[in-house]
Amino acid sequence: MLRFCAIIAVLLAACLSSAGPLWAQHLFSSDEVLRLRVVTSVRKLMADTKEESEYYTATIDAPRIQGGGAITLPVRIRTRGHFRREYPGCQFPPLMLNFSKSKELGETIFQKQNKIKVVLPCLDKDLVVREYLCYKLYNLVTPVSVRARLAEITFCEAADTTKKQQALCILLEDEDLLAERIGLTKAKPKPELVNDFTLRSDVYLPMTVFQLMIGNTDWSAPYRHNIALFTPPDDTLRFAPVPYDFDFSGLVNAPYANAHEELEMESVRERRYRGYCLPELDSLSPVISKFLNIRSQAIDLAKNNHLLSNAGRRYGVSYIEEFYAILDSEKRRREIFIYPCDPTRPGNVIIKGYPKAVKQ
Repeated sequence: MLRFCAIIAVLLAACLSSAGPLWAQHLFSSDEVLRLRVVTSVRKLMADTKEESEYYTATIDAPRIQGGGAITLPVRIRTRGHFRREYPGCQFPPLMLNFSKSKELGETIFQKQNKIKVVLPCLDKDLVVREYLCYKLYNLVTPVSVRARLAEITFCEAADTTKKQQALCILLEDEDLLAERIGLTKAKPKPELVNDFTLRSDVYLPMTVFQLMIGNTDWSAPYRHNIALFTPPDDTLRFAPVPYDFDFSGLVNAPYANAHEELEMESVRERRYRGYCLPELDSLSPVISKFLNIRSQAIDLAKNNHLLSNAGRRYGVSYIEEFYAILDSEKRRREIFIYPCDPTRPGNVIIKGYPKAVKQ
């Protein structure tokens, strides 16, 4: 039986480390900034911040996979999200691109794409690039993660295409295509079914340490707050969590970001481990080893990203190095990771969604 379980574990690990089918690699196979042109009713689109926003017709110039050039495709586009869409200081709200299936779509870099989330700058470009950095950091940790690509979109007003706005943004991998790539199925279980017994420790523990790395406390696995859950088709009560939406993290350090009041934290730059209680930290040893092994790659992602300002690069490197200073100290590791085990410590809560929380 043990041998059988070991074989299954090896096969599952191979599945999760796979690059996925060839079509899945086109859009996210490069770190080069993608140049796109979108023509739509820009003014009406950007002003539509209703909870149930409308789709607007648009066209997008989609680069060909082969032969160069681009194909102009029809696409629908709407605003999405919650906080950034409604925040009055945001220059652009987040968007959703919705492609129609067509033969021409298959000839472009958007082959087989359906819906793509677009993260646009709320206040300045550096915040977008820092959030992109979060996605790339987690890609270093595990393939069970959302892939991202930077794009510079030129938005042209349909009634007068000489009226243009440019924005550096992030394109995010669709959850359905992520599920297909990693060989799992999307899940939406009731919160009471998601706990330290049903969450797969080989995926959950690295995710919690990553959230500590970027200083993100704005998430909840049981309530699927900034977390998507996936299961194997034959084991629907074993959940693999995948995080997204990192603009409230300390690494991004957005001016509008505040930690949940119930957490009793002074700033989003403060780090708080929000995994389940681990009385013995031995189970974290292989996870910590994994993060130590990618130290130089993680620091280089911030140091060598020339889309960031000089100040942005210095801050990114410094914040990541502070995380590694914790891992390098046995005393500090224990202080950080044992935090959830003491119910008297301030801020031991479950985040249900911004700004809601309940006591654990």
